[in-house]
Amino acid sequence: MLVGIVSALPAEAQSLIHKKPEARTSYCLSDDARLQLSGMGADRAAAAARELLQQGTVALLSWGIVGALSTDLASGDVVLPENILAQNGTSYSVDTDWHEQVMQYLLQAMPCRIGSLFCSDCVIESPDRKRDLARRTAAVAVDMESCAIAAVAKEAKVPFLAIRVVLDSAGQVIPQSAQAAVDIDGHAMHKQMLRSLLRHPGDLSAMIKLARALKKAQSTLKLLSSLLSPSFGYINNRVSERY
Repeated sequence: MLVGIVSALPAEAQSLIHKKPEARTSYCLSDDARLQLSGMGADRAAAAARELLQQGTVALLSWGIVGALSTDLASGDVVLPENILAQNGTSYSVDTDWHEQVMQYLLQAMPCRIGSLFCSDCVIESPDRKRDLARRTAAVAVDMESCAIAAVAKEAKVPFLAIRVVLDSAGQVIPQSAQAAVDIDGHAMHKQMLRSLLRHPGDLSAMIKLARALKKAQSTLKLLSSLLSPSFGYINNRVSERY
């Protein structure tokens, strides 16, 4: 087993397997890759990364969706960050050779945005907060897990890469009702969502827009999976010659 893939939620991991993924579950994708669903947040992502290393993987990949901070990114766009920025100012670099080879391969099929990915401990829900974060960090996108995975990879001295797809654009709102709709493992919480919508009926249009954005992001993740499987560019402690 070579590449250990951490994905927070079933909605992200669904691009990698042919059945509905279960939260916090591990799946053997092939002889070359194993998937671990972590749940949202840094602590869960770090635990999932360590579990993958214990299972024998020798490289770690962060896979899933991000929020855009750059105004020229749209839902469904691919982000291949060169480095991951932590809230405490620490910066983690991705594996240069792995990143370069995957990028050059993907550029034959689609545009890829290179830059910094910032890791937050909460959802960045408003255009104002995204704009402020972009100004302070110069990052092009934000997620909640990649930094923790990168830190585990650095500690274990194994290669790390992040492949992410934009969910919400920089100008798009993540409404409160959408945040209430799922728990940290991605399980639907219908009652909480309905209660939130009753309190904030204006959230409905933003939720519909977000649902459409999710479909775009999932479609791109599925395409990436078909292009990069089974080894995701990494074979026997070196970049795959396929790419």
